[in-house]
Amino acid sequence: MPTGKRPPPTPEEEQVAALLRAAMAAKIPAWNQQDLAAATGLDASGLSRALRAKRGLTVYELLKISSALGVAAGRVIDDARRLASGGQPDVVQLVPHATTVTAEDIAAGVALPRSGPRQRRTQPSTDTVVQKHR
Repeated sequence: MPTGKRPPPTPEEEQVAALLRAAMAAKIPAWNQQDLAAATGLDASGLSRALRAKRGLTVYELLKISSALGVAAGRVIDDARRLASGGQPDVVQLVPHATTVTAEDIAAGVALPRSGPRQRRTQPSTDTVVQKHR
């Protein structure tokens, strides 16, 4: 009989959440959960729980989030499987124009969301620079 409690997240679910958080951090400027919720149209509280692996993501949600972050959903799943099984992909390229995050960075928690007031990076994105010079 179901108890109403969700079983603990699988290692794959934890890695998917970590990879998505890393992709958010790799955006220039970095995105927080409110940015991602606005870009995807998903509920902010449900998104927060999913990014902490407190609940699973539906395929629809993963596709919306991946699209908003500019990453392939299949790549996120493949890398999450490799990391969860103890594999170490050489490098996880999360966003083509942004920072490269290694498996060691993810394992060390580099991409975990920060608490406290939101801080934006001061470096402008390439798109901003191109628009200013036109």
